[in-house]
Amino acid sequence: MRAKLFTFGLKEDKGTPEYVCPSCNRIGLLFDPAENNYKAQDQLCRICGFRISDKHDNAVKNWNDAWTECGREILFDKPYEERCEYYRKTFYSFYGKYFYVASDMEIENKEFDDKLFSQYGFLHKKDDTKKILVRCDDGNFWEFSYETNTIIYLDDLKKYFAVGEDHERFYLFAGDGLTHGDSSATDAYRGGYIGFVPDMFPLYYPLFYPDDRECILMDQDKKKYYFKIECSVA
Repeated sequence: MRAKLFTFGLKEDKGTPEYVCPSCNRIGLLFDPAENNYKAQDQLCRICGFRISDKHDNAVKNWNDAWTECGREILFDKPYEERCEYYRKTFYSFYGKYFYVASDMEIENKEFDDKLFSQYGFLHKKDDTKKILVRCDDGNFWEFSYETNTIIYLDDLKKYFAVGEDHERFYLFAGDGLTHGDSSATDAYRGGYIGFVPDMFPLYYPLFYPDDRECILMDQDKKKYYFKIECSVA
């Protein structure tokens, strides 16, 4: 699924714009963008959706390019739900000018460039001194070679996961078949990993290596799965 974006500012449709947006050059701002205060700097343009606080690294031009690629439709002319979807579409086009964002087909097929992980600091690693252990409370048990940034499947295409490693911190990225029972997966919004969580993986959790604690996930049948990394060398 594609991530929902934070909707702050998209509901606020009262007031009449008086100021010109630096991105689309049309009158779409309620507050003077030159003012250094919260209302002025965190506002969205009612025309193109540019957020004033994003004025960095060619963002003004890049947002206009993204808005053009998405049809140059007037954001606040749309009903709220359509407005949110159009903003999401424009934002992903904008974000893709800085980072790799997996396409809808790549997400559906679970095929992606390693940059999906590496651009966030998760490097592709193989380590013969470690292994990934998964056990289920129905008695099933799996043992996998340790490899990061790689989708690993359990017993069907929905029960999948990946391990990420960042500065000796370990993370378990869980597929949608393993996030049942976690209320935070029901209506997930984007976090720091745009185009990654929850687009490819609904949620992620810490793994406690070299601690012996397990990370516990649940499937739709309420079966629990216990994950841990273990040293394979005595």
